[in-house]
Formats: sequence, structure tokens, C-alpha cells
Amino acid sequence: MVFVSSLPGAKTKTLARVREDGGGRVRLAVFQSGCYQAGMADILKKEGFFAVAIEDPAIAEIREHKDFILAPELVRWLMPTPETTEAWIASLQSGHHRNLLKKRLKIIQGRREELRVEVRPLTVSDYRIWHDRLYRPIIGAKRGAILYWPRAEFLSKRAKATAEGAVVNFLRIFIYRPNGDLIGGSLWQISPSQGMLAVVAAAFEQKTRAGHELSALVLEEAIHHADAHRLRWTSYGSDPNLYGVDVGLGLQAFKAGTGMKPVLRKAGGLWLLKILDENLSQIRSDAGEPSVLVFTLGGDDPAEREAAFQRQPPQAQRGNPDLVWRRRHDLKPIRFAARLPADAVIVPEGMMLQDRVLIS
Repeated sequence: MVFVSSLPGAKTKTLARVREDGGGRVRLAVFQSGCYQAGMADILKKEGFFAVAIEDPAIAEIREHKDFILAPELVRWLMPTPETTEAWIASLQSGHHRNLLKKRLKIIQGRREELRVEVRPLTVSDYRIWHDRLYRPIIGAKRGAILYWPRAEFLSKRAKATAEGAVVNFLRIFIYRPNGDLIGGSLWQISPSQGMLAVVAAAFEQKTRAGHELSALVLEEAIHHADAHRLRWTSYGSDPNLYGVDVGLGLQAFKAGTGMKPVLRKAGGLWLLKILDENLSQIRSDAGEPSVLVFTLGGDDPAEREAAFQRQPPQAQRGNPDLVWRRRHDLKPIRFAARLPADAVIVPEGMMLQDRVLIS
């Protein structure tokens, strides 16, 4: 057997498998540009790799590997900050999503007295509380979870803290029951240069999250804060661009349903990506398991893929929210689903279903 570590320019990336009925983790083989050859796919399949990617490909590779899709490694969820709740609702293009958001906000308003919401600048001490009482026991308990946020002792890997314990350009929102029990919390990052507030992490007590619409409550509070401080952009953070593997499909649908759109972000490069899992052989709009959704440049049309690639700004400019927002329509979702008979369902607003099979 030939192991991926022996292939020139190759490395292994471990991904969290979030399917509840799936096990543990999956592996992605990532090749440097110029190092992948078509015959390597069979080797990788035998070694059990879920997918293969070519990192920051050259235009010649995009033209050569027509059975791959072109996708950013990471996507940022972004929207212009609404000035009012009414403007937020009106900004949604789908009547279904407008009604759903109204329903969520009504639930939040009706249950406000059952909660105490507290927004403050983040301190290392508060981060430790959030990490130890919410993030690690709730997010870490998910099967195959890979925890991005470290223990408080290693917070310097993700953020800058002052000698006094303040975490620079971060806020936190904590949600309590009236008796003082902490049931949810989220971290917000402020980027003055980008004029943006980003919800970068959240963890909620499972029993309370849905009934009190805690995810929507956090976003509503974030929008109010961003508007009050004249931050032009609100973000629901960034995700690995493999929904159904690293990130749940439901999270993607929630973000899309609140007006957020996926855009390129500065961190993370572009990948030529091919799913090797032979079970995921159909493009579908249903949410049957197992399934993987990927936001792609140009969908499955090789000509459009090349054109979309050439339209993208250089990586150094992808931190400009105005620029990537104007290019948001280049990102088109493709869903890989198992061979399960099912009728088509509504795709979240702003998404285009690519209906041709990419892998046979």
C-alpha cells in the first residue's frame, strides 16, 4: 500500500464528521499545486480518504481536472447591518424566511422575561467560564468534534489579551435564567478596519436553545450592537466549506434564512475538490443523510468555473467586505447526497441548485 504521506506535495487534513449516524472523523488529502496526478485518486480511495483537494490551483489545473469542483476552503457569512428590525425582515428575499424570522423574533420577545441577557467586553476570566461551562461540554460532546477554541491558558493562539485580562476587540454575550444559571454564550469579534461585527463562536444549552430561539436572539443583539456602533457589516462567522462534514447542514440553512450570504474570506485558499466517497454520487436538493453541501465557484460548468476563478480578487483583498459582497453571486452551492429516492425540497433563499451529476 502507498500512503498519502509518501506522495509528493501531499498532506492529510482531519475533518469532523457531524452526521449523528456517522462515526468519528474523515480524512481529506490536500495536494500543493502541481503535485496531484489523476491516477492518485484510486490510491486515495483504497486508503479510505473522503476527498482530495488541490490547494490554490493554477488555471491550467482548473482546465485539466474537469471532474473536480472549485471551492473556497472557508466561507464567511455576511450581511449589511440593518438599521432596524423591520429593515432586517424586509431585506429577506423569501416570504417564507420573512415569516420565519418574524416568528422567531416574536418568540424571543415573548420569552424575554425568562432570560437575562448580558453583553460586555470579553475578559480572559469570562472566556474561561464560556469555554469550560458551555463550549467544551456542549460542542466538545458532539461525535467527531474538533474544537477550534482552546482552553483559556492558550487563548493567545486565537486572540490578543492585555496584561489586565481584557481580550482586544472581543465582546461576549451571556444568557442566564432568572436564577443565575448560565445557559448560553457567544463570542463577538469587532474589526474596526472592516467596519464589521462577527459572531465567531456560540454554545447553548440544548433544551433551551430551540424553545427560546437563542441563536436568533444572539444575532438580533449583534445586529443592534453593530448598528449602534456604526459597523456597516454583520457576520455570523466563518465555516469550513464542507457542510455535512465539518459543519451541520442545519446551521447553514439557519444562516441563509436570516439574510446572511456566503462570501470569500481572506484566510483559507481556493481548492479544486473531488469527493471520493462513492456513496455520495448524486447531486440533490434534499437533505437526506449522508449529504455534503459545498459552495463552489462556477458550479459544475467548467467554462463558468474558469471565468469565476478569473473574476476573483487576489487573496490579500478578500478581507474587504464591500469587494467580496459584490462577488457573492459567484458562489453557488452543490449538494452531494447518497442514493436515496426523495422529492426535491425548497433550497434556502439565495442558493442555486446544480442538478448535474459530478461523480459517477
